[in-house]
Amino acid sequence: MAGFKETSGVHTAYFSWVGRALFLAMIVLSSSIYLLQQCEIPIPKWVNNYMNDFLCMPIVLSICLVVVRKLQGRHTHRLPWWVIFCLTLYFSLYFEYYLPQVSIRYTSDIIDVLLYFAGALLFFLFTMLKPIKKE
Repeated sequence: MAGFKETSGVHTAYFSWVGRALFLAMIVLSSSIYLLQQCEIPIPKWVNNYMNDFLCMPIVLSICLVVVRKLQGRHTHRLPWWVIFCLTLYFSLYFEYYLPQVSIRYTSDIIDVLLYFAGALLFFLFTMLKPIKKE
């Protein structure tokens, strides 16, 4: 697929395990926050207002990466920076500009945009790590 790069080096079981564990941890944390919010159980304000915004892009981008890898039949593809940037920009515009204009449920917050991009940057840096080859 044009624009999608293959990683160089060997994918070790360690990196595969770490990536899966981080993804699962993000899903569990995000779901727990949502459940606590729905049950109206008090949680710290910064967790309530910002944690899921930070976790959003790493979760979405991880799912996108899995889909691309499955479609290509190769487990070594990475999402290029411009795809990560465009998806993050789309989420920022949709959730922080468009939805607040059409629904009272949503509010616009520039900090959310910064957190979307911080999460995307974290995903980008993590996927850029190259595993160490075993001798």
